[in-house]
Amino acid sequence: MDLITKYNRPGPRYTSYPAYPHWDNKPSDQDWINELHQYRDLRVDLYLHIPYCQSLCTYCGCTRTISKNLDKGMDYTALLLKEWRLYKEEFPHLTIDSLHFGGGTPTFLRPEYLRAILDNLEGSFSESFSGAAEIDPRVTSIQHLNVLKDFGINRLSLGIQDFDPLVQKICNRIQPPEMVRSFLKDVRALEIENINFDLIYGLPGQSLSSIEETIGIVKEMKPTTIALYGYAHVPWRSKAQKSLERYKIAAGEEKRALYERSKELLLDVGYRELGLDHFALEGSELMSAYERGELKRTFMGYTAQKAPVTLGLGASAISSSPRTFVQNEKEVKNYSEKLARDKLPLFNGHILSLRDQACSQVIQSIMCQGKAEYENLFNLLGDIERETLLGELQELFEDGLIEYNAKSLRVLERGKPFLRNISMIFDHRLTKVQNQFSKTV
Repeated sequence: MDLITKYNRPGPRYTSYPAYPHWDNKPSDQDWINELHQYRDLRVDLYLHIPYCQSLCTYCGCTRTISKNLDKGMDYTALLLKEWRLYKEEFPHLTIDSLHFGGGTPTFLRPEYLRAILDNLEGSFSESFSGAAEIDPRVTSIQHLNVLKDFGINRLSLGIQDFDPLVQKICNRIQPPEMVRSFLKDVRALEIENINFDLIYGLPGQSLSSIEETIGIVKEMKPTTIALYGYAHVPWRSKAQKSLERYKIAAGEEKRALYERSKELLLDVGYRELGLDHFALEGSELMSAYERGELKRTFMGYTAQKAPVTLGLGASAISSSPRTFVQNEKEVKNYSEKLARDKLPLFNGHILSLRDQACSQVIQSIMCQGKAEYENLFNLLGDIERETLLGELQELFEDGLIEYNAKSLRVLERGKPFLRNISMIFDHRLTKVQNQFSKTV
């Protein structure tokens, strides 16, 4: 508990490095195209961002637009396909190794719009193609599921968050267990067995007893993987979260107890913990990637990423290569206006320096494998920086979080809750004032 008090401070989640607020070396549109041309046979993991939701979940900090007008989906589908055509004109042999529909709510799009998108993409699917979609059980129909199944979308991630009726009411996301059970019956009837549940601990109204009930229901439904995220209270970024401050929100030791109890219950029924806040059954794609040392952490969370390039389509979508990040315009209006001029809708980005790349490799390894070699990074540091870093490693060692030597470290069991803090000591862009981030524990 003393360690939680000591280390529970704001810090990045490290779904990328550098963290988004630290991007400061923006590429031009042509820089990004030139970067992609470095890959002789351009193979990508494609990310499609659908920003619309029909209702507001007050805990959510994602980029989204609330609307009940499903007709917006038709215009947005046309925009996505226009952006795709711009890339295909430049890279006619581009191949899609995997696809991920994210949001927002991907099934805000009517089934016919999803089919139109996938019809246009299917000709570029690789032989080993796999697809995934984020799913809101409240608005996803059997027709949606049939379209996804028809095009090889074999992984579904369900936004569950919590099954407690009080918590659901507070967060404005009502989806009783009976609804999810019925939905899963339809999913499994289509032989889609790779199912993830997104859960959140630390939501207002949660208690140890309520989260035990939620995990009990989850165990019965037995998804393949579980993402158990800590609630990130960032009202300066997501104004809707201000409405939650009238309720008790667990923090520090109390919040961590919710995670540890959930973890205990999941381990008891055969799930294994991997990386940060994720659990998987033996034989699952994520667990197999973890065991091979190939697990990756991206803006979509943990993934068995196939390609070196992620290509993001849609408003606010982020694309990446080992050396470059770019982000599309965040607002649909601005995204649309650039596409109308036959321009890629790029808005922001960052070209990684050699030191950024070395830091990224170390942090990825800590977050995904719980160990890292940092000799390459040390070779880029001056004597004073190296001495400072070794001093911080020694402090982590004395607190029982890691073992280390001059070249590498290994995270101990006691250090697993503090992966973000361990990564932070290698982050040369981090300053002492980091209030734009959520707390680490």
